[in-house]
Amino acid sequence: MKALQRKGNYFVIFPTARQGRKAIWLGIDAGGVSFLDHIPDRLIAKTNNTEMRLHLINGSVIQLIGAANYNHALGTNPVGIIYSEYALQNPLCYMHLFPILAENGGWQIINTTPRGHNHAYRLFNQIKKNKDWYVSEETVATGVDHKDNFIIKPEDIVEAEAAGMSKELIAQEFFCSWESAMENAYFAKNLALSRKNGQIKIFPPPHKPVYTFWDIGIADLTTIWFVSFSEEHIYLIDYYQNSGMDVKHYIDYLHKYQAKNNTVWGKHFAPHDMHVRSYSTGKTRCDSARELGINFKVCPRPKCKINSIEIARGIFTLFVFHATRTQTGVDALMHYHASTNPNGGESGPNHDWSSHAADSFLLIGQAYAHGWLPIKKSEGAGSFRYNEGLMELII
Repeated sequence: MKALQRKGNYFVIFPTARQGRKAIWLGIDAGGVSFLDHIPDRLIAKTNNTEMRLHLINGSVIQLIGAANYNHALGTNPVGIIYSEYALQNPLCYMHLFPILAENGGWQIINTTPRGHNHAYRLFNQIKKNKDWYVSEETVATGVDHKDNFIIKPEDIVEAEAAGMSKELIAQEFFCSWESAMENAYFAKNLALSRKNGQIKIFPPPHKPVYTFWDIGIADLTTIWFVSFSEEHIYLIDYYQNSGMDVKHYIDYLHKYQAKNNTVWGKHFAPHDMHVRSYSTGKTRCDSARELGINFKVCPRPKCKINSIEIARGIFTLFVFHATRTQTGVDALMHYHASTNPNGGESGPNHDWSSHAADSFLLIGQAYAHGWLPIKKSEGAGSFRYNEGLMELII
């Protein structure tokens, strides 16, 4: 309706384009009608199945896209956006598109199920008392049809629990509980405990050398955690990410960061692929960084990613996160989760927008396990041994 009233670009955004294709482009409603058939053929001038795009007769365009590739929407001047399952989306998508909507006098609708205290939780609490927003929180207790019958009946919930649905998931899916995180998220419970214990807070950076931990990407994100240490805690004082930039951009960022904050650098840790050589120059990324004034210590590749995850979990009580400066990184850690295979069960980390922040974060645990960090080993946080390239946690 809005696309007919005003000529412009309109997006329906899912966490990934693949989810959008399944849910809407190929989706069928409860009455057996294709979602796309709700738009009469006489209003459609052209359809692009590959890019999931409809061109209407008045020149408007409606397209399904994934938040994972939000860069495709930049520069397209949308005037209307619907976000579906916003809590599972890359929050950078909203951050980049909101200013465009504001400039165009556009509108947006944000739908989501809670997934813990993440970016969706903060946005919900930020705008629910804002007169410029309409906010609705619907649970099974308020969700009724046009005849005032409950859409989800009490016996449906009893049946779901009997089938094995956890109380936490029931609270999340049926009662909009923000206290339950994604069940297969690796660090959600750790972060919830950190928040409860006051270890996600605003604090002045310790007067200590700053260590950096990287995950390197060109087309993908490059992520950097800035970390300082006391004898008993690991302070995550800052976080930076960007994409499409070469090593020089990030080294320049470090130099500017140092000048602005009067930083004394400790060590700089990078993953194993820093040793990859460029076909054009024959140099490794380490070589290029060294020429620009930064020497990296490269961590060996772990034989199994889950071992690095368990190490990070084992020392999580040592971490103190700056509440604002590391917010983007913490959001990624909240979301970082295991993928599921068709036969059920987990099949390793799901690779999405959160993976790069998590991979650079995992280097902290790897360096801790090697004894490369200026922090006293804590028996309460677990002890470690290094064996043939495989880190092992010993409880």
